[in-house]
Amino acid sequence: MILRHLQRSWFFFQKGYGTYLSLPFALTSFATTVYYLAIRSVPALTQVFPNFTNFLIIFPLVYPVCVLLGWLHYGKSNQYKHEQEISVLSNPYSTNKIAPISYAPWALFSALARKEGLNEAADQMDEIIRRSQK
Repeated sequence: MILRHLQRSWFFFQKGYGTYLSLPFALTSFATTVYYLAIRSVPALTQVFPNFTNFLIIFPLVYPVCVLLGWLHYGKSNQYKHEQEISVLSNPYSTNKIAPISYAPWALFSALARKEGLNEAADQMDEIIRRSQK
């Protein structure tokens, strides 16, 4: 019971910290780094952003650009499709293996298929189970 509670707490901590706590700190750190290391060393940009406050006022305008880039990435380019193809090719459980937790149901389906006279389907399921246990 305590272990289960700790595991659930760890999961909630990761989500809370990663999404709601570290993102604002990361954005603040990024803005500070960009301004003090990049913008202040380029005279033309120093004229546009004479101080950090002006930069912080303009910095949130990057958000719509990021949303647009994300939309283009997922909706209008083939990049996401290629990422998924690579993910499927590199993950054996997506195409030719089953997770160990699924062995029992697959064995039952195979037995049921054999009982119903679907020997070819049962043989295919048995082959997948055999291949997955390696």
